[in-house]
Amino acid sequence: MQETNEASNEFLSELKSQFDRDMEVRKNLDSKITSMITMSSSVVTVLIGIGTLLVSNIEPKTDVFGISLWILGFGILTAIACIILLIKSYAMRTYTYPMGHERFFKDDEKGEYDYEMIKKFRTASLDKFAQLMIEEYLVSIKNSSKANSNKVKYIKLGQISFLCSMGLIALLLCYVLIEYGSRAISLQF
Repeated sequence: MQETNEASNEFLSELKSQFDRDMEVRKNLDSKITSMITMSSSVVTVLIGIGTLLVSNIEPKTDVFGISLWILGFGILTAIACIILLIKSYAMRTYTYPMGHERFFKDDEKGEYDYEMIKKFRTASLDKFAQLMIEEYLVSIKNSSKANSNKVKYIKLGQISFLCSMGLIALLLCYVLIEYGSRAISLQF
């Protein structure tokens, strides 16, 4: 009997460690999301600034002007898509916690206690309590892992969108510089 308790306690300790690691991953993912949202917002600002420069200083009759507007529009759309994907990822809150309050309510919105579940935990022997906690941790770890995986999918899509918008900034700058360069060359001849 004593060995069973020690094994259960050791197993429970390992589950707690895994759950803590999953929560640390969640925290790191959320931090990455916030940073990427900030960077994407800056990209939109840079694109709008370049667009203002483009519209106010480049002759609308040139070939470069129309192409530049398309690149600008696509760049702004990809940066906004990045922000939307990252916000959706950040909003995923399907995490559950061992001994979370949800487990002890029949209907969380109505606030009806699940007296049977409360009694099950309150009157359990140490072995039974350890078993209940192991079940709680396993469910929480499964949900956390799934939620983290879903966040990573949206973060990857957001990163691709972010890289596209950064590439479009470089391309747009090239077009603007080509226009200014061609204007400077034509003035010299």
